[in-house]
Amino acid sequence: MASADSLAACSEQTIDISGHISRPVDYEELKQSDFIFVMEAYQKQYLQMFVPDASERVFLLGAWPALEGKRGEIPDPLGRGFGEYRRNFKFIEHHIDRILPYLLAETM
Repeated sequence: MASADSLAACSEQTIDISGHISRPVDYEELKQSDFIFVMEAYQKQYLQMFVPDASERVFLLGAWPALEGKRGEIPDPLGRGFGEYRRNFKFIEHHIDRILPYLLAETM
């Protein structure tokens, strides 16, 4: 279940995530994915070790496609208050808007 702060940050943008349920990473899904985006470098490293076949498809959301050499991390806001959740929502939204044209071009 999503945290109260996550629910509130998304709700401000009229997005309902009340049905969200976290679950473990699925090995088969990772193997079949074209792109795997994570927020933090340790998540990227973990997935690259967990699924070496997919290691070339794991990227930091805040760094892909051309910024991979830069920091590009979006820190987990857990326990840091509502303001951090709101800030992370804006970061994630910005990066999705930024990379969506690249992803759409890849699928055409």
